[in-house]
Amino acid sequence: MDFAELIFPYLSAIQTTLYVVSTLLLLGAFTMLGMRVNALPEGTDFSHKHVTWKEKRQVPRFVSDGAIDFEEPNGGMLPGAAALINLSSMGASFLTRRSLKIGQSFVALLRPAHRSPMRVIGQVIWLKPKANLLQCGVKFKTILPDVIKNAF
Repeated sequence: MDFAELIFPYLSAIQTTLYVVSTLLLLGAFTMLGMRVNALPEGTDFSHKHVTWKEKRQVPRFVSDGAIDFEEPNGGMLPGAAALINLSSMGASFLTRRSLKIGQSFVALLRPAHRSPMRVIGQVIWLKPKANLLQCGVKFKTILPDVIKNAF
């Protein structure tokens, strides 16, 4: 008896199980996406392309998926070295496995989701360990164009 003959009686049950599991995974993904949108600060209004809540920062940050490629000393790029968390025209927050220090300067290519890549020079302002990653807050030494502020 070969494998095909062995599973044939159970084929419809296997197909149904795969359908149910894939549906649950999709439902979970959409739920997580909805939770992320609902986690924005109260008063956030993207329909008018501005933010209405009182913010202590000079410019508000916006949730932003995407990746960061760090420039290596030899001029090459280290692609996908960090995952973007939020972004403003003056700074960003991201998760990385890369070893960084407060005060350290770097050159990177920001690749926010659904936006054009932007080359920036930044400086690490704060660090916070998160599991086996490092969450970093950076201030840009080169200010990003107003396009970022107006893109949301």
